[in-house]
Amino acid sequence: MATPFAEPKTDAEAQRLKAFLEKGARVSLETLETFELTEPVIARLREPGTLKFDVTGERLQGLAGDDPSKRVTVTLDVGAVLNPQDFFVRVFIGNPEASEDIDPEDPSSRGGFSFFCEVEAQEPGMLCPIKGNPLRIVSEVSSALRELREPGESLIVSLVLVPLIDTQEAAVQVDRAEISVLQSTVELAE
Repeated sequence: MATPFAEPKTDAEAQRLKAFLEKGARVSLETLETFELTEPVIARLREPGTLKFDVTGERLQGLAGDDPSKRVTVTLDVGAVLNPQDFFVRVFIGNPEASEDIDPEDPSSRGGFSFFCEVEAQEPGMLCPIKGNPLRIVSEVSSALRELREPGESLIVSLVLVPLIDTQEAAVQVDRAEISVLQSTVELAE
């Protein structure tokens, strides 16, 4: 979201920004289009999970354009995790060759996530995702779309498990995933 104000360099600019902030604004977030997958996908050690969406990177780029008020997000609903303390997950956009060996600076690499939970935990907030109560992970991927190797192909998101310790078994099940094009609107108060 862009505002009509850069960082203030003078007292007059600081006062103008202060007046704007005191007046406030109405902000809204609208979903322009969503592409959903409802078939579960499982990622295991040495077996990336691949989510193939029925939309091309080119189409998503066209929907979002260079408009700073528009963003493209990937949402993953994780429904099950096996041995969560033993690995972390790297996320790749548009790279069918995704693996744990790819440099994190590679344009297809979109960061990652891990789990801070225990399968048998008794404390609230420490339980791993369970059926009917998935863990939702949202990642903003707009910039990755501009660097796709094959923008005309169906967009794929790959989940690669990277072991933290010597383990034989680890897995993540994504029950549902979506790619959405969102637009934020800021209306200045009168």
